[in-house]
Amino acid sequence: MMRKGILRLLLAAAWIACTSTVLAQDNAAAAALFEKGLEEMEAGRYSTGCPLLAESFRLDPLPGALFTLAECEAKAGKVASAVAHYDDYLQVYARMTGPQQTKQHGRDKTARDQIEKLKPHVPTLTLVLPAEAPTNVIIKRNGVAMGMATLRIPLPVDPGKHVITTQFPGGPVREQQVSIAADEKKTVVLELPPEVAPPANAPTATAAPTGSAPGLAATSSVNNGADAGLGKSRKTWAYIAGGTGAVGIVVGTIAGVAAMNKKSVVSDNCEGTICTHEGKVAADAGRDLALLSTIGFGVGIAGLATGAVLLLTGKPEPAAQSAPSARTWSPIVTGRANGGIVGLQGTW
Repeated sequence: MMRKGILRLLLAAAWIACTSTVLAQDNAAAAALFEKGLEEMEAGRYSTGCPLLAESFRLDPLPGALFTLAECEAKAGKVASAVAHYDDYLQVYARMTGPQQTKQHGRDKTARDQIEKLKPHVPTLTLVLPAEAPTNVIIKRNGVAMGMATLRIPLPVDPGKHVITTQFPGGPVREQQVSIAADEKKTVVLELPPEVAPPANAPTATAAPTGSAPGLAATSSVNNGADAGLGKSRKTWAYIAGGTGAVGIVVGTIAGVAAMNKKSVVSDNCEGTICTHEGKVAADAGRDLALLSTIGFGVGIAGLATGAVLLLTGKPEPAAQSAPSARTWSPIVTGRANGGIVGLQGTW
């Protein structure tokens, strides 16, 4: 036990060490990305600075990085993203302790002022499917999947160009480019691609020409091939059913023998309905084993009977055309209080 405890401590220490190393590396990378992103933002290169700040926050979600990302997006004109990140920052700020809030140096006020200033200018984009359009269409906006619940609802987006795609499962992609300006409210009816057609080699129903010997011969050949395939399938299922039945018989036999052994233990440890602890345990186990034995024999008999029926009623591979037989066979498995019947029933 002591060795196991020591091993667990060693494994925990190793896990903590590995985790700490990964976190330290992420924190170092986040710091480097933040410094570079801040440098790019202050130089007015928002297209490169904002993504660097976003990646820094992803690696190390510090409140300062989140606030700076919102500031960069506001300067870049991405008003929807800026409002969303200012709001995220205020939620983080609300969970801080008093001393932690003091260290933010009034960023919360700046965030509130920016939200009040930018929110009225956030554009909205509403996506609408054509009337009676199929519901299995896949819709994406800028590569992000949009659920059906988002349709017909004005959603805030950043000003600029947005790429909307539609696609049916397995089919081609239809692309639309939508430009939207600040303060604009736009509704776009989606363009759908052609629906996926069935495969060219899909089976279709064709009628054989009347009185045409070649057509009849071809149809007969197809039917014979299908019958041969069906015969092989029946034989396979017959073997499976027979194997299952054999396993059921073995399980039933083993469980029955074990139940008989438990019965002798019950006889030695019980007087009527009064039993010792050992006798009661043996009695309970005996009932379970007896039930298992009954089920095993039932499954075994049914499986063997089914396998026999499948083998006896299977059509032989046709060497020549023969008249169809109306004879059918089916298994009979019935149980009674004092016994049972297993057999075959035939009609012709």
